[in-house]
Amino acid sequence: MPKKKASRSALPERPPKRTGKRGVGPKLDPVADFDSPVKKDPPEAKGSLLANVPPAPSVANGRFKIFYDRPFWTKFKDRILVALQCSVPLEEGHANLLPKIIADAWHDVMKKGRTKIICNGIPAQSVTVFISSDHAEELLSIPACRMVNTNLAIVTRKGEGVSRRVTRLSFRLQAERSQPLANFAELNLQNDFWLTMRDSQETLWDESED
Repeated sequence: MPKKKASRSALPERPPKRTGKRGVGPKLDPVADFDSPVKKDPPEAKGSLLANVPPAPSVANGRFKIFYDRPFWTKFKDRILVALQCSVPLEEGHANLLPKIIADAWHDVMKKGRTKIICNGIPAQSVTVFISSDHAEELLSIPACRMVNTNLAIVTRKGEGVSRRVTRLSFRLQAERSQPLANFAELNLQNDFWLTMRDSQETLWDESED
């Protein structure tokens, strides 16, 4: 009878050559890899960098930092008035830069335990607006304006990793419309700026009326 041909196996006749590139990785050392395991560094605590950074000053060079929110438009007879809504959390350095009526009201809030005071009768102010505490060029000059809707309130300020109670001064700087004032009011919503403020010697729009 004729001999049957041997069936060929699907496996290769010779094992593949070792190249060092096959497998899941290098062999583990039973001493170095298990007796001295790799240690992971502990994760850095969140907020640790912020905790070491001192808060930026809000009073410098005779100026104080404010937050400008938005404008309010009204009309007095034939004159259009623009009011800039502003706010600032007060600190010790603000006392000498604000009108006396506001400084006295702040003292009452701090010493007499009141939570809110409305300030009326503030003299007309001359205000200059800057982009920073040290930039020489002014953004806006208002020779005479009235501080309206002015109040001091104790509020809880959140942020910077903590919550703390502060005295917030809110006010509107109201003046007759001019093109520079209108442009500033409309183009700079919800931004921080720096102010200088002093009593004005000029007459307001309603003080010259008979």
